[in-house]
Amino acid sequence: AEMEGRHAPEWLRVVEALFAIFFLGELSLRFMVERCLFFVGPEVKWNMFDSLLVFLSIADLAVDSSGRSNFLLGRMLRLTRFFRLARLSRVVRHFISLRLVVFAILDSMSSLFWCFVVIGLAVYIFAIIFMNATSEHFAVVGHQGDGRVSEDLKHRYGGLYTSMVT
Repeated sequence: AEMEGRHAPEWLRVVEALFAIFFLGELSLRFMVERCLFFVGPEVKWNMFDSLLVFLSIADLAVDSSGRSNFLLGRMLRLTRFFRLARLSRVVRHFISLRLVVFAILDSMSSLFWCFVVIGLAVYIFAIIFMNATSEHFAVVGHQGDGRVSEDLKHRYGGLYTSMVT
């Protein structure tokens, strides 16, 4: 488990090994229970996918603990960690209410985007109004202003960005 030439902390390696052992145990139990159905049953694709992930996790641990640096092989094995996320789709199928909430949030993203656009437009319009008022103030009192109020106005409303975040 190297990251840009640095070694991962030891506790992370231990946790990764524990997960690999746990998933190996889970896979072994499923194999013992399903026997031949493991290879020909309705879940054969998931079983093969899980077997591949467990095998690659153990291979990754073996390469990592061997001490020899085979950069390409190590990188390819670490890429398989990404594919472990695909297992989550199998688990999420069983949590219907969680799926419902996730899909509701994803479906509302376009509405949320337009809400941000409207709020940004309102902030932009008010920033322009306040900048206009500030420029009118300086037109009346002169370019240098009359002290603290003018300095505050320059500081808070001297540009569009500062007016928008003020």
